[in-house]
Amino acid sequence: MNGQSATARFDASRRATRDRNEFYGICRGVIFDGNVSQLEAENLLTWMQMNTGLIESWPGNVIYEQLKIELSGGNLSKEGSAALLTLMKEATGQAQKAEGVDVTTGEVLSVAVSTALPTVHVDSIVFEESVFVLTGQFEYGTRTECEDAISDLGGRCVRSPTKKTHYLVIGELGSNDWSSTSAGRKIEKAVGMREAGHHIKIISEQNWSKFLDG
Repeated sequence: MNGQSATARFDASRRATRDRNEFYGICRGVIFDGNVSQLEAENLLTWMQMNTGLIESWPGNVIYEQLKIELSGGNLSKEGSAALLTLMKEATGQAQKAEGVDVTTGEVLSVAVSTALPTVHVDSIVFEESVFVLTGQFEYGTRTECEDAISDLGGRCVRSPTKKTHYLVIGELGSNDWSSTSAGRKIEKAVGMREAGHHIKIISEQNWSKFLDG
C-alpha cells in the first residue's frame, strides 16, 4: 500500500514537472517575436484551462488570471498584449540580460537575469536568528560567500524553504532554463507557502545585498 502511494506521488510529481516545463516552453514560444497576439493569448488560455494543475500555483495562476482579464472584452488590446508580454518574460526569466564572469576562465558570459515576478521589496532585514534560503546564482559571490555573509550577521541558511524560513533570496544571475531547475522549484514552493499564509519573504539579491553592511 505504501509502495503504491509512493509510486503515485512520484508519478504525480513527474507529470507536474513535465506540464510545468511544457508551459514554460509555450510561454517562451509566444514571446519569442516580442509580441503576444490575440490568437496566441486565446490558445494559451484554452491550453491552461485543460491543464488545471498549472493554474493552482505560481506563476501559472498569475498568468492565467491576467489572460482572463485581458481577454474578458473579447479583443486583446495593445496594452493588454504588452502586459502579457512583460508578465511572461518575467515568469520565464527572460525579462532582462546581464553579464557574468566565469571565475575559472575570466570569460564574460551573457545570461538571463532571474525572474523578479514573485519578489517583494523590504525596507529592512532582520538577520539575527533568521533562516534564509538562497537560490540561483549570485553576483555577490559564491554560495559559500553569500552564506558566510548571512552567518556573520547572525542568520543561518538551509537548503529548502520550510515553515521556519524567513527569507528566500533569489540570485540576480539566472539562466534561460531556471524554471526547470531546483531554483525554480524552490521559488514555486516558497510562493505556495506565502499564498498559504506563511510569513516567508521572497526578495531579490539586490534588495538583500543592500543590508549586508549593517
